[in-house]
Amino acid sequence: MPFINAAHSELANLNPGTPNHSILNYLINNALGAANAKSWDAIEAHCNQNQVVVDKQAFQQGFLAETRDGDIFMGSCSRGYFIIHDRGDAIVAADFYRVRITREQQHIAHLGNLVIQQGWPAI
Repeated sequence: MPFINAAHSELANLNPGTPNHSILNYLINNALGAANAKSWDAIEAHCNQNQVVVDKQAFQQGFLAETRDGDIFMGSCSRGYFIIHDRGDAIVAADFYRVRITREQQHIAHLGNLVIQQGWPAI
């Protein structure tokens, strides 16, 4: 279970009482595997109970993004966030990405069509 081992190692490097420590600790203990994914509301409620102020955007653009460049790679799906436990969880996370990427590609194509409708050169 390299993802959970990496998560434990990272947790040991984080200062207790910080948002990243609180979030990672919660996910390690409550969201191991996609079946146990936790919504942002659940994560935020846990942090608030521990007097730790968290911000979803800061989490997504900061700590979550950083883990995805490292060895933890926190997964996400329609139900929330989780620590990848096995190959099936990795598939859930990858499929979630694929759906999001497809939707963004549709947005790009739509923007391209709107540009052409304006009589501008294609982008």
